[in-house]
Amino acid sequence: MSDVMKGSDHRIRDSSVLYPCTMPPIKFTGEVVKKLTLLYGNVNDIRSKSEETKRWMEERNAGIVALVETWADESTADCLIADLDQYNLFRKD
Repeated sequence: MSDVMKGSDHRIRDSSVLYPCTMPPIKFTGEVVKKLTLLYGNVNDIRSKSEETKRWMEERNAGIVALVETWADESTADCLIADLDQYNLFRKD
């Protein structure tokens, strides 16, 4: 193992854990305009975790959600990924 790898603290994380990342409010005029929440998650099989993922997104009321899913393809329905009434979906299968 190289010295770089020995000192590295990069660990493989459980991909079923989704990590919220909340940004503090941005002030332009001295007033807080709005809080923007960005969620990022490596879903790892959206077909089996569809409802769990949607619930996670809904609970956090995120403005932007980025999901990584290597198993999804053209046959994966958009409605499995997100509530289309609340989010615009952009995919790159």
